[in-house]
Amino acid sequence: MARARIALFVLEALPNARTVRRFVADHVADIAFVGLSNARRPSTGGFLGQLSRHLRHSGSGFMPYLTVNSGLPDLLRPLASLTQDWAGTRDSPEATPLKTLCERLHVPTLKVDDVNGVEVAHTLRTHAPDLILTYHFDQILSPRRSPPFLLAASTAIPGSCHATGDRSQRSTRSPTDRTASA
Repeated sequence: MARARIALFVLEALPNARTVRRFVADHVADIAFVGLSNARRPSTGGFLGQLSRHLRHSGSGFMPYLTVNSGLPDLLRPLASLTQDWAGTRDSPEATPLKTLCERLHVPTLKVDDVNGVEVAHTLRTHAPDLILTYHFDQILSPRRSPPFLLAASTAIPGSCHATGDRSQRSTRSPTDRTASA
């Protein structure tokens, strides 16, 4: 039986970085492409729009979490190669920013401003994945816009997908997602 080709959609952030990078490195042959969410996309008001939205919805107490888990890694990303050299982790997938890792492994990437937009639809048709996996992704796939070849859409919970090589110990479905099946 042929292995399923995966379209992985992710918002890379500190809580999921090691797990999703390890997943990509371990399953490079199965990944059709990786969609990287643009957290500062124009439709959300860019950086200031996102900041304002988070302050309104969650208050200022949420800001340290966002700063450490999303903002700081984005600001430090240009220094990644220097810190990898210093720490001796240059060849470690877990220490490599996801876009850079995908480039090294020749996995196509797409910066996603609108997961239901024309560019994503075109990329899905071009790469024809069998499965769409969203992992710590901040956009919602519209059922009306899902490609006709889609077998399942699954949401992984950070920390629930262990890159151990033992598929019996992996969970790639949310406990509340009972409709997706491969």
